[in-house]
Amino acid sequence: LSDTFVKLVSWYDNEYGYSSRVLDLISYMQSKDGPMERSSENKMCNAGSRDTNNQCEAKTACSPGVDISNLKPAMSVVITGAAGQIAYSLIYQVASGYVFGYDQPINLHLLDIAPMMEVLNGVVMEIRDCAMPLVKNILATDDQAQAFAEVDAAFLVGAMPRREGMERKDLLAANVKIFKAQGQALDQFARKSVKVLVVGNPANTNALVCSHYAPSIPKENFSAMT
Repeated sequence: LSDTFVKLVSWYDNEYGYSSRVLDLISYMQSKDGPMERSSENKMCNAGSRDTNNQCEAKTACSPGVDISNLKPAMSVVITGAAGQIAYSLIYQVASGYVFGYDQPINLHLLDIAPMMEVLNGVVMEIRDCAMPLVKNILATDDQAQAFAEVDAAFLVGAMPRREGMERKDLLAANVKIFKAQGQALDQFARKSVKVLVVGNPANTNALVCSHYAPSIPKENFSAMT
């Protein structure tokens, strides 16, 4: 192709997963077509380290380079509050391989409350549209028993936000109820080796509550994002 030919890739709306997947596609096209001739260094690579052929040395910076012939056994990951904005950005990072590795297939368990299921089903459609090779199964549910069944990792994002006029004790009381139930679900249904990251605020208190109600899981397996 000539130096003036431009490949244009677009997506609808501004969804995080779609836009990130477009970058994967551009990197893939570059790997097939060869490096782009430019007067300055190729801006598509974020690694800053290039070999003698102007190719990015760190594959994970430009392209995940998933080798589907050499994958680990699938692991199950639950994300709570999965229809919310924080989880919306987190889901792609987990599903793409950025979090657990580009050789780690994922069974995604997405949990939210019943009124959010229509929104969550839309998120599932977006994940499927992205056609990420590491995503083996997607479960969208408001049932904690299903969501936490045999999970290897848990991102507890969903929590009660502090609303106007709400006192601190009211916030704590609401979140104790949420994280007590999730701790019990982890205790009953998750793998005993599960690693838990509590994101929902107040994260320290919520992690303590969750751990307390999951006595069969080692305390060191719980972390709070503070």
